[in-house]
Amino acid sequence: MIKFLLNCWEKILYTGKSIACLQRLLVEQKGYFRYPSVWKDQVSFIWNQSVWLTDVHGGKPQRVSVQDPDLCDALLGETGIVFLSKGKIYFAPTHEAKERLVSGVCENTRLIGWNDDSCTQVVVSSSHQHPFTVSALYTVCLQTGQVNKLPLGSRGTFACWDSHHKTCVIQRDGYGYGSWQKYKGGMAGHLWIDRQGTGDFQPLDLGPFNQVCPYIFQDRIYFLSDKQGFGQICSCDFSGGNLQCHTQHQAFYPMNLRGSGHQLVYTTGGNIHLFDLLQKTDKILAVPVLVQNTQEARQTYCASKFLSEYDLSAKGDWLFVVSRGRLFFLSPSKGPVYQKGQRDGMRYRLPCFIDQQRCAVVADNGLHDALHIYSLKEGCQPVSEYDEKNFKGLDKGWGYLTSLRAHSKKKDILLATNHRHELLKIDLSTQTLTIMDVSACGPVAGYDWSGCGRFVAYGLADNSHAGRILIYDLETEEKHVVAGQNFVNQSPVFSACGKYLYFLSSRDFKADYGPLHFDLHFDPAARPFVLTLQKDIPTPFLKPFEKYLSQDSSEGLPQENQDSSLETKSESEKDQNASVPQSDAQTSDTKHAKATVIDFQDIEARLQAFPLEPRDYQGVWALDDSVMYTVEEEKGHQALYCYSFEKMQEELILSKITPKSLTFSEDRKLMAYCTDRKLRVVKAGVKPDDQPDPSFHKGGWVDLSRIVLNVCPAKEWPQMFAQAWRLQRDLFWKELPKEDWDRVYKRYAPLISLLSTPQELRSLIWEMHGELGTSHAYVYTDRSGITGASLGAELSYCSQYQGYEVKKIWKGDNWHPHPLKRPDLNVQEGAYIWALGGQPLSLENSPEILLKNQEGRAIPMTFSQGPDGAQKTVLVFPTTVSEERKWRYRQWVNQNTQYVHQKSEGRLGYVHIPDMGTFGLECFMRTYLQEFDRDGLIIDVRFNGGGNVSSVIFRYLTQKRVGYDKTRWHGVVEYPLQAPQGPMVALINGHTGSDGDVFAHTFRHLGLGPLIGKRTWGGVVGIMPRYDLVDGSYTSQPEFSFWFDEVGWGLENHGAEPDISVDITPADYEKGIDPQLDRAIAEGLIRVQENEMRKQKLYPVLL
Repeated sequence: MIKFLLNCWEKILYTGKSIACLQRLLVEQKGYFRYPSVWKDQVSFIWNQSVWLTDVHGGKPQRVSVQDPDLCDALLGETGIVFLSKGKIYFAPTHEAKERLVSGVCENTRLIGWNDDSCTQVVVSSSHQHPFTVSALYTVCLQTGQVNKLPLGSRGTFACWDSHHKTCVIQRDGYGYGSWQKYKGGMAGHLWIDRQGTGDFQPLDLGPFNQVCPYIFQDRIYFLSDKQGFGQICSCDFSGGNLQCHTQHQAFYPMNLRGSGHQLVYTTGGNIHLFDLLQKTDKILAVPVLVQNTQEARQTYCASKFLSEYDLSAKGDWLFVVSRGRLFFLSPSKGPVYQKGQRDGMRYRLPCFIDQQRCAVVADNGLHDALHIYSLKEGCQPVSEYDEKNFKGLDKGWGYLTSLRAHSKKKDILLATNHRHELLKIDLSTQTLTIMDVSACGPVAGYDWSGCGRFVAYGLADNSHAGRILIYDLETEEKHVVAGQNFVNQSPVFSACGKYLYFLSSRDFKADYGPLHFDLHFDPAARPFVLTLQKDIPTPFLKPFEKYLSQDSSEGLPQENQDSSLETKSESEKDQNASVPQSDAQTSDTKHAKATVIDFQDIEARLQAFPLEPRDYQGVWALDDSVMYTVEEEKGHQALYCYSFEKMQEELILSKITPKSLTFSEDRKLMAYCTDRKLRVVKAGVKPDDQPDPSFHKGGWVDLSRIVLNVCPAKEWPQMFAQAWRLQRDLFWKELPKEDWDRVYKRYAPLISLLSTPQELRSLIWEMHGELGTSHAYVYTDRSGITGASLGAELSYCSQYQGYEVKKIWKGDNWHPHPLKRPDLNVQEGAYIWALGGQPLSLENSPEILLKNQEGRAIPMTFSQGPDGAQKTVLVFPTTVSEERKWRYRQWVNQNTQYVHQKSEGRLGYVHIPDMGTFGLECFMRTYLQEFDRDGLIIDVRFNGGGNVSSVIFRYLTQKRVGYDKTRWHGVVEYPLQAPQGPMVALINGHTGSDGDVFAHTFRHLGLGPLIGKRTWGGVVGIMPRYDLVDGSYTSQPEFSFWFDEVGWGLENHGAEPDISVDITPADYEKGIDPQLDRAIAEGLIRVQENEMRKQKLYPVLL
């Protein structure tokens, strides 16, 4: 009781409410509840990272689990609650105070229900041991942890039984209900029924929309569906007829339906509903929340982990840093830290020094961007604030700003780019917006001020493979093209002296032969270029020869004939100056003050390439006598080089720097960069000394631990939600109706105050995205998901012998190291593993637990051949879970390939493409080169996860043989090379998605062959996630919508229809047969036979 009152008192103190509000607080305060479950008169749910238990009348909830940020499902039963975290199943008995681990099914697991009335076996859906993320239904024994597959086929995501446990209804597939409203593509959930318990499942014809979460009561099947235009509880009889709708929801979709007896439980907008099937009544369960949300308390985070942006002051003695959206001023070395702006509720982006004392920054409240000006000396609040609504010249405002640049000589003018790919001039003094230019195809490809502030150079993408470099005159408002649109041109930058313009251009087309087969590819084609801005200015590449071109008669004379009085510097001074490339600002202030003069006539004729090899250059920066540039080094890292005009050579300055992390002081003496989330300030153009530095500067490494990053996560959520909403408004592939999308925000935003965890926020954003009715509207986090080590085998705990049986060893490529297939081990299927790492195995000490973080390490393993065999201990080297999945996939492909060869007597080849990314292209080329010369091909794109390489694959499949190249000793070679021998057929199913949809439709449209299987996923609006939320998570915006001949926009939310519809029933899966593949073989052989006459007529050289 005391704890109860303390919780209430904490709530009152935290919310600032008076004691008189206590009663109203207890009644009105609620949470955003998820995953409810009902059993008799008890209801469980997840809230505030815990599992809670209350009664059907809404009494005081009781916490029944420890706080766990990874909780993702809970199920209430007769003897306790089962819940799920990171794929592992836990059980909390009602008579005990501590939960225990039951099993680690691991992959894509969801709790479904109970397999018996005593609730000793829980039913789960999981992609456990499947080569793809395709679910099947399993039972897990709460006592032993034994996992057994139910004989319900594959693609089962939900199941229920009648009270006699005879009639069974399963939900097959089911995608996007709630997160993709009114989805009706090939992955929509459909109900199948086995009326007699014989395993003979038949589909119920209830239309193309989702039918999910079925529950049987008496003689009807209840389920969730948006068949009526919005999510409701519906029901039908066992034949699929007499369809009824039982609810009238209009604001939020009903989610997570479960039932027990005559009661259903589900949620809408975070509310728990109880639906009485006898009375046909629906009520909201009032659950008082009496525990403080831990996310409302301040938490201290590591500033370096959330470091996102920074800028150097004009002289490099101050840093303007943004970490997790908060704004800080600090010196690079030791010293105080000043936090500017609001502590909570505002996200700051794009810090930009205007001069030595002032800085501009974007203040993003989620709904729109404002500009704030801060002074280093004048407190934490901005000295000026600017709202786009008050600016003239552009009714639609400046939009979502993506970059910001200032110039010390143009203190009232900022340059910016936005999500509309516009280059903007923002005049703060007159509050005027000017669109300087707009890129027709992609973002502005870099821009830079001239030293005097009059000119702006920038790059524009005219199409996907070419762009221009232009210079804009701020005084005359004229634009001049200085590099044409025949090549990719980007990243222009003025030299500080105002004589040159440097930029990157891809003009070196060098083809090279591929190492695997007859194929050619192009190496990186970019190099730095220099443009001389005045006609009478020599190229910077003559820098070493300046003294020979000088008018001074003493220049060019031999050293011994020169006046010794010219050498006034000491040797140490010479050495020091030689080692530090000077910037223009180092030479004189008058150089910066000089006006930049540009002769635009015939300017492109003054273009010259750097004498460097073409590489994957990423950025360029100009110093006085040198130019710095970055080169892609490895994935996620770049190398920084400096090219000296004096020495006519380049030098490696830094390696493994974070892309787009370089920034320079305005005088270009110092630069800041980031590597592995560590920030450093060093001299520009000089290779830093990485030896230990005990001095005050510590080698230039900025001690970010000086920043105390205190965050109240709950106060970030309104801005994060608003930003996610706004990004859809600004980036969705077509303009959303303003009033409709505004109403969506007003409907969902009030729920933010009910949230208690980041997971609940992401769930809310998912549901808001569902209002788009479009594919690819996702929420990403930085969580790595399920990771760990694996022995490359399916292991099953045997309670009788208290060991783990090796049920199946996944057979990938035999040349890849396998933990259990090393020649000296001789571990066979049926073997028993008794210990790992010297620890005996048990239900609690499972292989998943003992192998954690052990990938690649030598682990002692004790095993025997069979339960009674002699035990011996050997060393094994576990692999990663992701590598094991590849072995499963390779075994599946090998089995299919052998089956096709056998059934077709070698006439048909089999090629599976798992996705349309790099892995999918690798798999395609590997098998295509082995199979293309057979009489026909089966192209299997079932379970294809999408990507963007379908057009590359069609370059091979669309080739048509027109002849042969016959030799005496080298055989006969087809022309064109690698053109397929004969006809093709393609296999598709509901898991064929995204670029897989595109491939399927195009395959048929090009006349390559028929599509066999089931309708594809139906999601063809592409994405390019690039704008993160303040906590580092991302949302995606459907930006690239595909239109096709014949179907227009109709592939989205429908999919590609098969020419020959063939399903795989649950009974087929249990029998181990694949009717789709069998039909593909039959159709392929028919077409091979039809092609035989043409083959003999066209290619007599083979006879």
